[in-house]
Amino acid sequence: FVVPTLVILLVAFPARASHFGRDEGTRRILQLADVFGDHMVLQASPKRARLWGLANGEPGSMSVFVDGAQVAIFSSKVNATGENAIYEWIITLEPVENHGPSQIRIVSEHEGEAMVQDVLFGEVFLCGGQSNMQMSVNMVEDGLNEASKATLQRIRILTAHPFPPDSKQDLQFQHVHLLHEWAVMSPQSIWGPRCDATGWVNCWFSAVCYYYGKEIHERTGLPVGLISAASGGTPIEYWMTDDGLRSCNRSHEFNYHPKSVHSKHGLGPIVGHGQLFANVIAPFTRMTLRAFLWYQGESNSHDPKAYECLFPEMIRNWRQAWGDNAIPFGFVHLSSDVNLEGLLPSIRRAQLAGVDVPNVFTVPSFDLGDPKSDSGPIHPRFKKQIGQRLARAAWQHVYRRATLETPQLQHVSIGATSAESLWSMPVKSAAIYEGESILAPDDKSTSAQSERTWVINITMQNAQKVSIVDTKGCWDCCAHAPLELVGVFHDNPSHPTIARAGLQLLGAGNGWLAAVGRMPLEWSASGLVYAWEDFPQCAIYQDVMPGPDSSIPLMPFEFKIATEDAEGDHNRESAGESAAEVHWDSSKSSLTQRLRPVDRTPSDVVVLSESW
Repeated sequence: FVVPTLVILLVAFPARASHFGRDEGTRRILQLADVFGDHMVLQASPKRARLWGLANGEPGSMSVFVDGAQVAIFSSKVNATGENAIYEWIITLEPVENHGPSQIRIVSEHEGEAMVQDVLFGEVFLCGGQSNMQMSVNMVEDGLNEASKATLQRIRILTAHPFPPDSKQDLQFQHVHLLHEWAVMSPQSIWGPRCDATGWVNCWFSAVCYYYGKEIHERTGLPVGLISAASGGTPIEYWMTDDGLRSCNRSHEFNYHPKSVHSKHGLGPIVGHGQLFANVIAPFTRMTLRAFLWYQGESNSHDPKAYECLFPEMIRNWRQAWGDNAIPFGFVHLSSDVNLEGLLPSIRRAQLAGVDVPNVFTVPSFDLGDPKSDSGPIHPRFKKQIGQRLARAAWQHVYRRATLETPQLQHVSIGATSAESLWSMPVKSAAIYEGESILAPDDKSTSAQSERTWVINITMQNAQKVSIVDTKGCWDCCAHAPLELVGVFHDNPSHPTIARAGLQLLGAGNGWLAAVGRMPLEWSASGLVYAWEDFPQCAIYQDVMPGPDSSIPLMPFEFKIATEDAEGDHNRESAGESAAEVHWDSSKSSLTQRLRPVDRTPSDVVVLSESW
């Protein structure tokens, strides 16, 4: 290719020479930013990769050579300041289709040249979050065996330091503290110290990021570059820009200090951009990426309402910083834990606010709990499954190659009736699927005057067989169906009693599931939930080989049931039969949705509303 004539744009930019790189002085020198190095991966076609760095003096015209051949440049820019100026330069390449390995030389008219070798052009991903993203391969299930086989020449890895200095850096696009520079994937490069043995400070490489990258490499055949930028125990605020924090009333203007049990890290209050955005994320914002991956939320579980604002705002922050509002963003819906005292369902729900942002996708992990993890139950060892689930989701949402093989709700119906009438009728309104009529159990011992029976029926979007399978680490496991009725007893108007009633499975088949449960007549059935607890014991799958090791489960959901009669009384269901149904809109992100009532008389309507 022939390089077009370049116009070098000079713009005043404050910088301090004391922060210039490894070889300061008055002699001519051109230097690449810290994020570059031998063995790296740059983003391939159809996107345009960028190169940037520093120069002692005005660099003049600049050329790029790949394997000795001059390549086309899309644009070039230089920023400078002062009599003893440091010049920042940036070059955007035209799309590169050759995947390498290649040698890249950047030649300046006045300031010499810089070079990196063994460079691949492929797919580049940034993996961010807190400890479950940081958790290293040697901490996870079968990690030793996996690392011993990790000789993958076309996967390259880099790890940013999880706890950089508190102070903001000058020339933040140029300098970043690295824990592990670019390296070819190998048993030696992937197998670093254990995170829990070093205070989550000095460990690599991210297991989730690794398993994701390996799966993407196998599916695409392309080189893959993986950047791990995760820091254990950190709330989301540290990863955001000041504008994003301010929009959620979280910036220093509001005297806000992130609440985290992990304050020992000493990152301190938010002042301006969050520390980890400024010192970990910002240096990568000029690098062209294929997608972001994110696994975080435990340290914000105390305030899920705020997270509903913060998380989508952070996604927008990052895209704005990269200058690309279309970069796909995938995240992990939080796994199970036994120590979070009921906080996980709410923070999982808050995470789903992120899916309201375009081109964002998620995968569940509640079925991968690990109460016996030697790093604590908050750190499940089953990271291979999570990385592979993200890759399967990316296959649909990033590469548009296939529909994700996950269960999706299409229709839910709820029927309430007395026990006596239920025994004598087929559950027609509840479940006739593929010609099968689902009948209630034969047990007629329950008095119709003391209890009402509820029948719940779920239809999926695809016709694969529905299976109910134990979650990882369960103790009661699938002793009952993973669906529960939420009941309210109005013994105290100001503080009613709330309890859950487990449901028994009536049957499951190709694309459908039916369950039944009983509740005293004095109780109002106020909701229907699935996997809505810290550590769900049972999960719904649709797969040839169902289960947490090979399948992705149905995402947790909650519905509220509120009775509405002619007088507006919401406290009791009417006697006899009542029903409600929902036609699930899979394009909506929220798993708390409104169910449209069946056409009944006003006193018999069961309405499922959007919030508790």
